[in-house]
Amino acid sequence: MTPFTIREVTSSDAEAIHDFNMRWAAEYPNLDTPIQIQHVPSIEKIKDQIHDTLRSDVATQFIAVADDVVIGIVLVHPGQFGDADRHAVGISTYIDKHWRGEGVGKALMQQLLEWATTHPIIERVSLQVYETNTPAIRLYEQFGFAHEGRMRRAYYQRGRYIDMLIMALLFEPKR
Repeated sequence: MTPFTIREVTSSDAEAIHDFNMRWAAEYPNLDTPIQIQHVPSIEKIKDQIHDTLRSDVATQFIAVADDVVIGIVLVHPGQFGDADRHAVGISTYIDKHWRGEGVGKALMQQLLEWATTHPIIERVSLQVYETNTPAIRLYEQFGFAHEGRMRRAYYQRGRYIDMLIMALLFEPKR
């Protein structure tokens, strides 16, 4: 495989991220994701999201790039309740199907956790993952994420319900 790099997203990445999202959504229903093509945000919406991320002090996005093509992304979502959950972020990770098992997810998690552990506010990183996504669950466990809960019947796909697992990693309090 071609070498890849991990870097923080820039405002000029919107079109490449849109292309990645379209490829990702086209996998449905063969992939455990609720994302469908009609739900992929427009390039303009992605530009707005990137702009909001770059202005935030508790959000970021990292992308994996090979040959100028986005092959993976991790989004960091800040809390929604101001000071009450300012220390806690949620993450969403997506890897191109041709790059799964090639270390992209691991590299994105390493970059994300380096950012989070050195961040002056972040004390908690949480995520949700399909119960059927065993490789991702193992990766998160390797990085120290603990199982915190289960959202039963969170999604219905291909004639069956799928639970979502809730996992989190805590850091030493920074207050």
